[in-house]
Amino acid sequence: MGIIIPPEINEILNRPATRLELIDSLTYVQDHNLPKVTSPNVFEPNSMKFHPQGLFSEEIFGSITSMDRFVNEAIITLNTTIIHPRIFATNIQPKSIYTSIMSGKQFAIFDEETHSFELASSNTPGANTGYQFFISHIHELGKGKAPTALRASNTFKLLSKYNDRLTISDLICLPAGLRDLDLKSARLSKDDINKLYMAVINLTTSLSSYRLSEDKIFDGIRYQIQIRVGDVHDYIMNVISGKGGFFQKHYGARKIAYSTRNVISVPISEADTPDDPSNIKADETMVPMLNTIKSLQPFFTHYVLKKLYGEIFVHGATENVAVTNPATQEIEYVVLKPAEVNRYTTSDGVNRIINQFKHVGFRESPIAIWDNKGKMYWLLLCYSIKDKVYIAKTKTDLEQMVVKDGEVFGKKDIQPLRWVEALYLASVQIASDKHNFITRYPALEDGSIYPSKMHIITTNPSKMVEVVFDSGLRISVPHYPIIVNPYHESLIVHQCRLQALSADFDGDIVSNTATWSKEGNDDINDNMESISSVVGADMKLKLSSNSDIVNLAIFNLSRQDIQR
Repeated sequence: MGIIIPPEINEILNRPATRLELIDSLTYVQDHNLPKVTSPNVFEPNSMKFHPQGLFSEEIFGSITSMDRFVNEAIITLNTTIIHPRIFATNIQPKSIYTSIMSGKQFAIFDEETHSFELASSNTPGANTGYQFFISHIHELGKGKAPTALRASNTFKLLSKYNDRLTISDLICLPAGLRDLDLKSARLSKDDINKLYMAVINLTTSLSSYRLSEDKIFDGIRYQIQIRVGDVHDYIMNVISGKGGFFQKHYGARKIAYSTRNVISVPISEADTPDDPSNIKADETMVPMLNTIKSLQPFFTHYVLKKLYGEIFVHGATENVAVTNPATQEIEYVVLKPAEVNRYTTSDGVNRIINQFKHVGFRESPIAIWDNKGKMYWLLLCYSIKDKVYIAKTKTDLEQMVVKDGEVFGKKDIQPLRWVEALYLASVQIASDKHNFITRYPALEDGSIYPSKMHIITTNPSKMVEVVFDSGLRISVPHYPIIVNPYHESLIVHQCRLQALSADFDGDIVSNTATWSKEGNDDINDNMESISSVVGADMKLKLSSNSDIVNLAIFNLSRQDIQR
């Protein structure tokens, strides 16, 4: 039995896609019976009442207390015919030969066979120039044989498709509520489109006695009207288009707290075998430290508050705080300023510290604290030898730990524990039971968004080590940072995900959103262990290495050059 879909839902699902077309201004104005704005004045003389024929007229757009003011449109009569601003912006203005003819700077003749303008001297028979000469042939540009060049062909198709609406004689004006005046300060609102509208009205006033005049003596004014109307068009397009535009901001925005975005890069294998812990697996995503910290920042804030600095404070005490002297590398008890304590014992203070991780200099700085005299002290020491890293508070503790493991201890090799080392060790623990969602917009198909395990990466290259703490705890980590090496700053997805993401390595960006709750991570883990996570409804594998990137790599690595 199939799924029963309510009729109203079925209508929405089967609704045809929205298609944008060039507006037929003449038909639109007639169908909506739009009133005219004829005055550039904001107020009536000696009054604070809006001018009845002005841009803010309550008679035209509705009362300032009415919602009609946000939907009622009007027109500015141009008193002449100009090219549709969209056609002018996309097809005319980009070609210098067209603008030179329209402005009267160049003479040209119009070839009736090729339906195109050709530059000529003023003495050439049939040569002419000016706005009226150009616009008289505007409808013929979309006729004849279509050019083969892609850009020219698209221009030809647009002119041909909308040949009946290439010109306008009225400019449709936005509702006053969308660009209203600030009555408290009697200044125009931040929307400067009002000034552009006023410029158009002032120009059209000079033609008010010559309805739709097409005489050459008005070429200069008509060209200026064309430019000013083009400014209105460009302003509106800049407002609504792009990432910061109205549509993207209000209808296409995807705001998720603590979500991060980054480019994807090619996996770099540091492993000897596929099972090596440092190698990326099909159910993993390699996430750099900065993305990890920002996507799980509350967990790192808690770690710094409670486990890093929290152990040296007892109920907020500022005296007899046990820290490590950099000179002696032994414990010393110091007095701290209350402001210094607040910096490391409040969430706001710790967040400000963590946010500095974007700077490489901060990452490689020692975890330190300053006493009331401004002297710096360390919190922890570390000692690296072969494939082990020892962490303790004093030199004496480090020596005992190293000797106990049968290694030779060298005092010169002692270093302060750095932020990148501490936060990496924290990330291994924090992200061990967490998953993230990788999404590449637009999410069009199964595979555009998928859950994965978080594989934290640091420097390139890094090293696999066993970390030994003075408490006796030992853990193995696959990407312990090597301070002198550069850092991974981009996300790395497994190559089997590329095809479903429709992604490659030319700057494609994905979103990384971590899952925090235990219930959410348990559900993701159960799903990833099910057959449906790798086999689709069509009984084909969801994960495949059959991508263009892999095929090209195999081709280039296996081909043989033929000697001739």
